[in-house]
Amino acid sequence: MTEPEELASRLSRQQRSLIAAADPATGRLPANAPDAAVAGLIRHRCAQRAGRLGAVYLTATGRAVGAGLGVAPRQRSAPAQDRSGPFAPATGDEVAVPLAPPAAGTAHPGAEATGITGPTDPGAERAEVEQAWRALLEQRRILGTAGPAPWETRSPDRMVRAVALALQAAGVPPSAIDSSRRRTRTGYRVHPGEAGTVRVEWTGPADSPARRYDEQRRQLDFCAGVLLSAGWQSLLYRSGQVSYLGVTAAAGSAG
Repeated sequence: MTEPEELASRLSRQQRSLIAAADPATGRLPANAPDAAVAGLIRHRCAQRAGRLGAVYLTATGRAVGAGLGVAPRQRSAPAQDRSGPFAPATGDEVAVPLAPPAAGTAHPGAEATGITGPTDPGAERAEVEQAWRALLEQRRILGTAGPAPWETRSPDRMVRAVALALQAAGVPPSAIDSSRRRTRTGYRVHPGEAGTVRVEWTGPADSPARRYDEQRRQLDFCAGVLLSAGWQSLLYRSGQVSYLGVTAAAGSAG
């Protein structure tokens, strides 16, 4: 008898049902799962609480138990919930709002050119960025992925959000627009690319250094390093006067 089979034999029918009912992408257990059954799965190392809301997710052990039982996570007719929660990372296409002075101490290569010397989201919003990033890393750890979790790459929109969160959490500033869609702030812009990729640009107002090739290349090289450390690989491209990164999940990741 294998270890997952032996562990499954110690679980109740209700606990095994919860494993089968976990979200197919993230392993998240149903929100209405009975407390006693959840506590039992946690005690058997099959599940663990994570994130700011304390949601419960299957661990690698829990997934192995499910596979040993021959039950796959139940598919849902409705789209899976966005796992980054209510926080929406900045993609660089948001309408600019007045910002408080940036927190000191997190300089990036764009500081001199943009006048920004730290994160663009001060105070409580900056704390929310960091909290969302910690929650994402915890979900990856629970799922046992070496890079992006499966849900991060399931759709172009989710890839855009995941890549934007990695950049924003590292203190890289997002670009912004005004109500007429003119660029008002220098920073990154993330949007869907060709199939299976997202595109990261460095852009800003028409008269800003961000419109120069050398500045774009310098900033995108920095962004590529940030993304590599976060489990994403990038290739630099140029189309006319615009340089950009084509970003995918790093080779060898489980995403």
